[in-house]
This record gives sequence, C-alpha cells and structure tokens, in this order.
Amino acid sequence: AWVKDAAVVDVAIGPIEVYDDPLGQKASFQGIANFLDPRMAKMAASLQDIGGYLEQNAPWASIYKKTKLTASAIRFVQDVIRAGKIGGVLHLIGENLPNDPHLVKRYGSKSTIIQNINPSMAAVARVQILKEFFWDFEGGKELIDKWAKTAEDLRVGLHEGAGHGLGRPSPRMKGQPSDHLKEYFSPLEEARADLAAYW
Repeated sequence: AWVKDAAVVDVAIGPIEVYDDPLGQKASFQGIANFLDPRMAKMAASLQDIGGYLEQNAPWASIYKKTKLTASAIRFVQDVIRAGKIGGVLHLIGENLPNDPHLVKRYGSKSTIIQNINPSMAAVARVQILKEFFWDFEGGKELIDKWAKTAEDLRVGLHEGAGHGLGRPSPRMKGQPSDHLKEYFSPLEEARADLAAYW
C-alpha cells in the first residue's frame, strides 16, 4: 500500500484533502510529488514511535485510547510540485494521509512535513512572534533565530505524526466523528492535533 511505501521519491494523485468542502467530506483532486529530505532523517526517526507513548500516557479514560497502535510513517520532504485545488490561499506545511478512518485503521497513515514551505512561513511568523512576545526580552531574537525552525519542525511533526492519530471515538458512537460534527470537524480535528503536539 502507498502508506507503507518508503521510497525516496513520493507521488500521490487523486482526491486528497477535504478543506475545500464546507462539510469536510468531499476531497479535492490534487497531484503531489516530493522527495525525502535526508537532513531530517534523525528527527523523523525520533518522532516515529512517539505516538505510542502519547497514546498510553494521554490524560483521558482508557476507553478513549487505542489498544492497537500503528506508528505513523513520518517523512520530512521537499515538494517538487503540488497542483490541484486546495483551500485557495491555504499553503499546507504538513499533512497526514489518508483521511479515510477505515483506511487508517487498516493500513496506518503517512505524515508528511513539507520543508520548502515551512521555513518561509516560519520566517514570517518569527517576525510577528518577536514583536509580540520577545521584542524587549534580552536575547529573545537570538533565541528565536537559533531554535524557531527546529521547534516548528517538531511541532508540525508531532501534529501530523502523533496528533491526528491520537485517541479513538467513543465505542457507543455510530459512524465517524465527522458524520456528527459536520462543518466543525476539520477545524476541531486540526485544533486537537495541535493540542496533542503541544502536550
């Protein structure tokens, strides 16, 4: 299966992300080609199995914890091309695929952190963070310059690699969470993955 393919060059063509659908159900057709960033292999390996640790130690009842853990394949990549419809001006810095929960349960997932988009966005955000929080903090600018990219790579890696896969819905629930949450599912799912990354 594509999820298990660890090739250096990766291509995915088809219905992928659901951000353009207000109900978060219908995926937009996209084409993506990227290659592994060898400089990030050590970080990818260190993040590979952290999902299991987070799952076991999550601060909620065991009924909401997965009993069968499937490690997400984490890939730090350089995009060669990304085409198709995706969220207007939205630029993804990472993705966790597939989106279909039945496929994830059967095959696992593949998390991709896009290295040639992330630094550009982080550079813009870094200026705003400095202005908001560290402008008068002694050594703040140097601290941000030194660690911001590593911190953002870790946050996105944890968001995609562990956050999206953490926990399970109530066994009493019929269908999938997206069936019940409808247009609120995508933003809540992204917030949930971010909270897991920060935790």
